[in-house]
Amino acid sequence: MQMMKLGNLWIEDVANPKPHEIDLDHMKLRLETDRRFAGNPRAYTIAAHQDLVAKLAMNQGESQEVYEWALHHDCHEFVTGDIPQPIKAMMGERVLMIEMAWDRAIAGALGVKYPAQSTRQRVKIYDKQAASIEWYFKLGEDTHPDFEMIDPALVPEGWI
Repeated sequence: MQMMKLGNLWIEDVANPKPHEIDLDHMKLRLETDRRFAGNPRAYTIAAHQDLVAKLAMNQGESQEVYEWALHHDCHEFVTGDIPQPIKAMMGERVLMIEMAWDRAIAGALGVKYPAQSTRQRVKIYDKQAASIEWYFKLGEDTHPDFEMIDPALVPEGWI
């Protein structure tokens, strides 16, 4: 069991955090300042990315549960950072288990429902769309093996 101080609170077991151990102010600050794509200075912050995912879900008429989880689906990155997908794939299931443990604790701290797997899968669709928007329109990159070019009409006003 590993202890760690995060913000103003101590996490007794970093692999199994508890809602009362989450410093929401510290989390918010990190999400609003830490950038995606391994800290790329042109990338959205994690908070801006979550907002984009939620807007994409809302534009498609998703349920309140999907919209709410879209707003919080990457909150665990205030601890883990935005791990690039190829590295995350090499890390295996353990990193996903840790992210899910943090998701549960954060959901409890925020007072939101921890999502069902079906909700997580719906949010993943919009997460991929958002990543494509960020890659092609925000970062201005040409191609990516994991991101499809997205129709600019699907991009919410003001996001490109």
